[in-house]
Amino acid sequence: MKLVFVGGKFVCFPCTGINPYNEIQNTTKGGYRHIEYKMERFASRHGIRILGYPFHYFDYPRPPRKKVELWHKNIKILQALESMRNQSIFFYKKWSTKTIKSIEDGTNYYLTLPINEHLECFLPYDNQEIDINRFVFGRELCR
Repeated sequence: MKLVFVGGKFVCFPCTGINPYNEIQNTTKGGYRHIEYKMERFASRHGIRILGYPFHYFDYPRPPRKKVELWHKNIKILQALESMRNQSIFFYKKWSTKTIKSIEDGTNYYLTLPINEHLECFLPYDNQEIDINRFVFGRELCR
């Protein structure tokens, strides 16, 4: 049985009356709300508090006790997930769970690019073309 900390004490989920899947219900798998949920889960697992959306990496200075490489990798993953979320909003793109998982694991090829490209460009994380006919706003499609 999983316990959660609510009101200063540990309680089991059925006793709290809280639905743990409330944030993920009634969403499209691979859609922007699903990716937002994945971002929040990833951030909480790595001790990062998301200040708001849209996520910008320069709003998050490295805490003094975090290793530089690990912090940079986690922030880059969150920025890539934010780019995927934006593509989902602007292009109505649905991402496969395999692609989302490859980003979360840090194994996606596009995570080798500099972090600013994840913010400035729409990258095809699943190696499929982006539908330019659905292009909204003036961001570049970088390759």
